[in-house]
Amino acid sequence: MKNSLDELLAVLEEIRKEKHPEIPSSVIRDIAAIQRDNQESSAVRQGKLKNYFNQVTEGMGKES
Repeated sequence: MKNSLDELLAVLEEIRKEKHPEIPSSVIRDIAAIQRDNQESSAVRQGKLKNYFNQVTEGMGKES
C-alpha cells in the first residue's frame, strides 16, 4: 500500500510541476493524507477536504 501511495504521489507531483507550479507540493501531500486518513467516512473526508481547501485558498489570496 505504501509503495502504491508513493507512486501515486510521484505522478501527481510531476503533473503539478508541469501544469500548476504555483501550487505548493505540500498541498498534494496534504490532500493525499486527508484522503488516506479518512477512508472510512466520505462525509468526514469531504468536510476535511473542504476546510483544507478553504484554508489554502485563503492563504493564497493573502500572498497575491
